[in-house]
Amino acid sequence: MSGTARNCGGAVRVYRANSEGQEQVLGVLGAGDSLGDVSLFDEGPYLASAWVVEQGRVIFVPFGEVQTLYRTHPEVARAAVRELAERVRSLVALIDQLALQDVPTRVACAVLRYARESRATDGSAFRLPRTQEALAAELGTTREGVSRALRGLRSSGVIGQRGARVQVLDSQKLEQLAGIGARGVQLAAETRKPYFQSYGRMVDQPELRTDRIPA
Repeated sequence: MSGTARNCGGAVRVYRANSEGQEQVLGVLGAGDSLGDVSLFDEGPYLASAWVVEQGRVIFVPFGEVQTLYRTHPEVARAAVRELAERVRSLVALIDQLALQDVPTRVACAVLRYARESRATDGSAFRLPRTQEALAAELGTTREGVSRALRGLRSSGVIGQRGARVQVLDSQKLEQLAGIGARGVQLAAETRKPYFQSYGRMVDQPELRTDRIPA
């Protein structure tokens, strides 16, 4: 059955995987975000798979019902197109990150993003919302690579860290290491929402992996 889904709570990790089991995380879906929107427009297969990482509920809406909604409420269809455009921009930002940035830059950019989301400034602290293993999967590297990059940020006096608790010591240098200068506002906007296209159905249990969906 084709359709779209909307996350009503919890968190869903969205990823692509190859036949050898290697995964590239596209992002973590939060409350209010949708899944599988592209298939509504081209009626093709879902583009990725999903795994519930925090208990919640995802509501599935069949293709026919969504198409009826688009016909009777064109403003909803226009909003969906705008959201898809935002996600294309986010996908381009992800490609840029994986192809053109080294691991220390990717980690610095992720730390800066989490700090901004937590409104952390120099001297204040926040908690990393990902484990090093999960962060490595998102950034296309290994846990050891993330660990080395975080150690480098600590040794250079950019951050202090104890477990998942990170203290920002030099936000200006963190921005420089993340490669954010004049494009800072634009980059922050591009990386705020990950690109989610995945298999959606009602889910209630944590750590529930959905069926693998062919790309």
